[in-house]
Amino acid sequence: METLDSNGKQINQGLMVKYTRTHTVGKVDKIISKNGAFWVKIDTSGLYYRSEYIEVVEGKDAYIKPKKSKKLKNESEKFNIEIPVKISDVTDGPGVGGG
Repeated sequence: METLDSNGKQINQGLMVKYTRTHTVGKVDKIISKNGAFWVKIDTSGLYYRSEYIEVVEGKDAYIKPKKSKKLKNESEKFNIEIPVKISDVTDGPGVGGG
């Protein structure tokens, strides 16, 4: 059985497609069939989308490069400070007592 997009075009692995609801554009990584529905995995998001919500795209809209993530330092290295803790002897204020 053929995997068709929302316009009736054939979807194949490696084609450029767009998810119509969020306009996510990418290359088809994988196509699977589950419970009578076809699911298309797009490389830019790494998510599966139902084929009826996919459009095959061509021309200048065919591909948008995924954004490169910036590599951050490990949080523990970035904020390696100690804050002294002082326990108060005051018995009134927020968090004291009960009611």
